[in-house]
Amino acid sequence: MRITILFGGTNKERLVSVASAQALHRALPEADLWFWDVADTVHEVTSQKLLSHTRPFEDEFKPGNRGLPLEAALDKARAEDRVLVLGLHGGRAENGELQAMCELRGIPFTGSGSASSNLAFDKVAAKRFAAYAGVAAPAGVALENLDAAFAEYGRLIAKPARDGSSYGLFFVNAKQDLVAVRDAARAEEYLIEPFVAGVEATCGVLERPDGEVLSLPPIEIVPGEGTFDYTAKYLLKST
Repeated sequence: MRITILFGGTNKERLVSVASAQALHRALPEADLWFWDVADTVHEVTSQKLLSHTRPFEDEFKPGNRGLPLEAALDKARAEDRVLVLGLHGGRAENGELQAMCELRGIPFTGSGSASSNLAFDKVAAKRFAAYAGVAAPAGVALENLDAAFAEYGRLIAKPARDGSSYGLFFVNAKQDLVAVRDAARAEEYLIEPFVAGVEATCGVLERPDGEVLSLPPIEIVPGEGTFDYTAKYLLKST
């Protein structure tokens, strides 16, 4: 079985994916490297090419060689008995579509399966599912009730239902922010909620081969300044 790190993708978070691939490659130097570009083509790249890309969060990665269409690359992965380590973020790479393509071919891959990926990637659906399990969550705000909610709560937060890495994030602190949220919500569905002040933490969960679930240590997120947006996540060393 050949280990292959698949990174890139066709969505907004593809730059973040390149940085993830660099970290994965340092831990798995023996792995092959496959880059999925915005044209839905997969390129084999060298270690030197990946690690020499010094500004992954800001600059597009350019493989510099010809590749295979995504479907053909996955067929190749199956024929060559590869396991895909998914260094991917967002869009079709995270919403279950790629995972379903791998499952249909019998290609082993890391991370959640297609059904759970699809559910978790949609913030509205994931929040509803968590509520069914008894997890407390802030009330949702319908777009048509935006003004009334702002008057009631004084501060709101709005984010795309199906984007990550803080793309399209709005902190609604003033009336003029309502205009920006409405404009953004014309292009894609938004999750809008009252702003909740408190400790922000993230906690990974690992499922072992025998089905046992292991909770990793929680990590508190403390931005050095301002809000935990794309810049604070990936560009500032003070977070």
